[in-house]
Amino acid sequence: MELEDKPLNPQESLLLIEKFISGTRGNIKRSAFGFIFWGILIAVASFGNYLLMLIIKPEMAGLIWPVLTIGGFIVTMIYYTANPKKDGAVSTFGHFFKWLFLCGGITYFLFVFLSVKEHISPTPFMLALTALLITVAGLAMRFKPMIFGGILFFVVSIISVFVMPVNQLLLVGGSFIIGYLIPGILLVRKKEE
Repeated sequence: MELEDKPLNPQESLLLIEKFISGTRGNIKRSAFGFIFWGILIAVASFGNYLLMLIIKPEMAGLIWPVLTIGGFIVTMIYYTANPKKDGAVSTFGHFFKWLFLCGGITYFLFVFLSVKEHISPTPFMLALTALLITVAGLAMRFKPMIFGGILFFVVSIISVFVMPVNQLLLVGGSFIIGYLIPGILLVRKKEE
């Protein structure tokens, strides 16, 4: 179906909308790598930080975060540079998601900086931002596992306020496995269908 400067009948409108949504899902399915990779990376960082706090000085245990997140950012950039979209076209939604998650990543670093400066745990803020990002992505794709993951992050961000900072690490690791990694895996499986 070609786009022309003519009014569309209801059936053509529905086909155009369906094609647009399908293209969006295809773009996001390509991005499943990011959900899986970052779901694993943040879970490893959280559980690793928790274990390191038990083994070594708590002040040193937090170094796992900059090492893994900076390394993860580099790996992510290499992956998406080495694996560009096959047809070369970038949809409006693809462009939107690229900037949504880039701005989200910058905001993560801002939250960490401000939290460290104010001597408060960044965890509730990080979880709330993740909730926003995942929920928006899930709603835009109409992908229920991601929407449920976003809702989980909203709930866990509230719970984390009432949990000791060291135990917040366990909440973060678990919520990234359930609310980020699993929807990413389901996205890959949906892609294979």
